[in-house]
Amino acid sequence: MEDRLKLAEARAREPEVRALDVIANALAAQGLGRSGALVEQRHERRLESVRDFLGERLRIEREVPLGSESLGLAHENLIRSLRGILFRHSPRLLGGLEEDWSRAMGDSLPDQMLQRHSRDLQALLDQALQAADILRQERGLGIPSAASSASTSTDASERQLEQKFRILYSASQEGPDFDTWIAEAQSVDGYSVAVLFVDVDDFKAVNTRFTESVVDRTILPELQALVRRLCLHRGAAYRHGGEELVVLLPNCELDEAMRFAEKLRAQVAAHVFLVDGHFFPITLSIGVAVWPLHGGSFEIVLEEANRAEREAKNAGKNCVRIARP
Repeated sequence: MEDRLKLAEARAREPEVRALDVIANALAAQGLGRSGALVEQRHERRLESVRDFLGERLRIEREVPLGSESLGLAHENLIRSLRGILFRHSPRLLGGLEEDWSRAMGDSLPDQMLQRHSRDLQALLDQALQAADILRQERGLGIPSAASSASTSTDASERQLEQKFRILYSASQEGPDFDTWIAEAQSVDGYSVAVLFVDVDDFKAVNTRFTESVVDRTILPELQALVRRLCLHRGAAYRHGGEELVVLLPNCELDEAMRFAEKLRAQVAAHVFLVDGHFFPITLSIGVAVWPLHGGSFEIVLEEANRAEREAKNAGKNCVRIARP
């Protein structure tokens, strides 16, 4: 079973590890440098490979003897495994789609397309979980388990929004979301969760110039909405306090987190905020830390990310720094 799963996962991962310059060369060679058609096709191949991996996991489960005393436990392990498969692959699928599109089209992936592909991934998981519950009923294990039929606690409808602006999630939601992502990834080897600590540069001077009430009506909600869009379907953003934000990126290794943080910093720096009829630039200092590399709990990793953010401030602001291992 383990060898079959490794082979299936290797097939699922193969498209996502190809170098992006190879993709760019292929696009240019086929005269599709300005077309998204090949990008869409490549994403569909990635999705198909993950669909095959889910199918292989279900086929293996069907081979468990009906008289097995551990049948119920095996089914619960199946549910965790199916979630783990999508948990491992979906961020890379969507991230790969964004990077391919940027290379081919020269601009950011449209939000509508990102949302559509995200729904496709969720539908794929739902189909696999439904198949698992049918298998459960066939084996006389009763009604579908809560693990498969209930949505996870990281569902957006259940998360608590920060009350002042109601754009980002509350700081009190950071720890529970982090713990949920860690728990759901127990069956996934090499899993990481990235924590970004984000702070607006020279915020006191901004408040002094425009007054706190004006900043609360203009800069802060616009900034939070921009950060929320950038995190859409990739992770979650939280208002940690004042002008400080926290971003959590599940299934995100250190190099991926660094690239995301740099993208966030650059897009905010390029965005011009309109304040009382005046255009005003904003920059960010960002610290990056990753579980479990920088700590074994959310509190420790958050503190390391905060320390790295302070180093970014000391380095001249408007930059990203990685926590020291």
